[in-house]
Amino acid sequence: MQGESLEESYHINLVINILIRYPEIFTVMYNLESSSFNLSYMINKRLTRDKYMELARLLEENLEAYRFFKKKERHPIKLRKKSFSGFTQLEIILPGGSQLNGEIGLITSIMRDNFKGDLISEMRLGDDDLSEEEPVSWDELLELLLNRNPDSHAKKLFAFRDSGKVYVYDK
Repeated sequence: MQGESLEESYHINLVINILIRYPEIFTVMYNLESSSFNLSYMINKRLTRDKYMELARLLEENLEAYRFFKKKERHPIKLRKKSFSGFTQLEIILPGGSQLNGEIGLITSIMRDNFKGDLISEMRLGDDDLSEEEPVSWDELLELLLNRNPDSHAKKLFAFRDSGKVYVYDK
């Protein structure tokens, strides 16, 4: 994304920071116009319909409780499943208006707890303590980046990680 403006770089930094902060997230798509996020996780097995329905219920209940205690407006999520030979990709769509400060962390914790070793992660040696300690400025950084004016040429950003590198494309 050569020649992007300073304003565009804020949104690029946002998706990069999400992928770096949460190595379990496989891809991020950020729709600047609607402020919605699509987060995908890759599971190293095929997911049964029952397990999928249980996960959808668990995510919805936990996010509803989180929003209740944070006194935030209710924004239902969407969960999609794609199966590949021996793998399942779970896509979670967070609509615009979602409060991402804790929701991404909560969703990732639920995914980690449910799938344990089957959740594909970019975790590397020495990164074990990354998920344990919350950077002091993470909430502030996320809030700052989300509140930026989406006056950019890119309308959707797609980011993924491969071999320790993060790639960002405008769609």
